[in-house]
Amino acid sequence: MRGKFQRLLKAVEATLTKSYNILTVKHSWSMDVRLVSKNGECNISNANLTQNSRLLSDLFTTLVDARWRWIVLIIVITFWSSWLFFAIFWYIICYAHGDFEIDNLPHGPRQKSGEFIPCVGEMYSFTSAVLLSIEAQQTSGFGGKRPTEHCLDGIYLFFIQIIFGLILEAFLVGVVIAKLARPKMRSQTVLFSKKAAICMRDGNLCIMFRVADIRRSMIVDAKVRGELVRTRTTIEGEQITYCQQDLELKAENGRDSFFFFLPIRICHVINQSSPFYKMSADDLMNEEFEIIVVIEGEAEATGLPVQAKSSYIAKEVIWGYRFKNMVSLNKNNKTHSVNYKLFDEMDEVDTPLCSAKDLDEVRRLKEEYGVEIDFRVSGSTGNLMN
Repeated sequence: MRGKFQRLLKAVEATLTKSYNILTVKHSWSMDVRLVSKNGECNISNANLTQNSRLLSDLFTTLVDARWRWIVLIIVITFWSSWLFFAIFWYIICYAHGDFEIDNLPHGPRQKSGEFIPCVGEMYSFTSAVLLSIEAQQTSGFGGKRPTEHCLDGIYLFFIQIIFGLILEAFLVGVVIAKLARPKMRSQTVLFSKKAAICMRDGNLCIMFRVADIRRSMIVDAKVRGELVRTRTTIEGEQITYCQQDLELKAENGRDSFFFFLPIRICHVINQSSPFYKMSADDLMNEEFEIIVVIEGEAEATGLPVQAKSSYIAKEVIWGYRFKNMVSLNKNNKTHSVNYKLFDEMDEVDTPLCSAKDLDEVRRLKEEYGVEIDFRVSGSTGNLMN
């Protein structure tokens, strides 16, 4: 019995001597390198990759993922290359037909007298062939340069170039539209709080962060999910770097789906199934991990999928704070006002600095012995009253 009571005193001491005093955690881990940046970009580079040719097997997705400057450059190079490519064939056909002989030129005597009918009208040089190629492929047609019915080779080439131009334009336009409609663009209006906080909610330690969408058109059927990335050591002593663990995240309604029309706090309850169950405030100072957060849904305006990502590393998780309320009723214009100046603001709150496991142990021993705990700390163990 005495041994159990000493366990109670030890657990209470671990809780009370480090509890209900606000601690701003300063981490020794100063590295800011993360897997997912604050704006949702994946901070990953491939080294010694010898199979880059596999990316060309899905050329459309490769182009959609490329940066805009490369897209514009590829469009310009592709169109000019196709125009010059077909211009060479137009020049060869006209040259073989004799259109470039001095007497057969548009201002020459044979063409003026009608003795010679050119393959393509108004052809003078290779520059004329380039202009003809552009007019044929883009169907602009200035009126002068056109294949005549006396040149079957030119007619066949004209059909081939028209079909090729339609396919090329459809492909490149599809790339541009797909790039403009990507979820990444809509996700730019989804805000994540700069830091996450650990505090008590409904009797449990919780990790919380805030999200908001500043656009008037909502994200429909919004859902949140999280992933914890850290190094894990197996029972055999193997270290698994970048080990991913599912992190259960819920909105204020207790579900992972929520109505995303107001800023909302997302919460992870630190319970027995949580990977943070044994972590105290002291442990947090030496931890190295990254919490990756993903919010998914559909854009109300377009019906397209939306995905917003962000992350929190260990030094961005603050123990003993709670987010301030940022929504109030504006009686002047009878609307609900959201003050985004308070989006990242927090209040210090009384929070036990022990782990959730130690907190549960204190509660269990309290129920077992019927001991009342006075959290007004006195000495090293507080006041224990029967």
